[in-house]
Amino acid sequence: MLEKFFYMNLLYDFYGQFLTERQSEIVEMYYNLNYSLGEIAEKLGISRQGVHDILKRAEELMLDYEKKLGLVNGYTVRMEKLNVAIKILEEVIVGLSDDKVTEKIVEVKNILVSLKES
Repeated sequence: MLEKFFYMNLLYDFYGQFLTERQSEIVEMYYNLNYSLGEIAEKLGISRQGVHDILKRAEELMLDYEKKLGLVNGYTVRMEKLNVAIKILEEVIVGLSDDKVTEKIVEVKNILVSLKES
């Protein structure tokens, strides 16, 4: 279940601006603020079933955007590659004895880390 929440949050980060205001509000409350369907229904003055229907429609829309555009998949692939590159550089740094080479590799590693965090 945690994986679904993480994935939906990623989808929302990439495609949330394409949802209606109501869909966005419900996705935000459910996935980011961890409200239950009942809590959302109470706050918005609609039925729990209404919240469920809006949430499911928003999820389907975001999944459809991902299927067509693949932005989340591209992002996760890039992050995985950056993580592998950083790990390799860390292993190389530990095994080096030449300070000049080590300095340059640390510099490259720091660039990769900054790309990953941006």
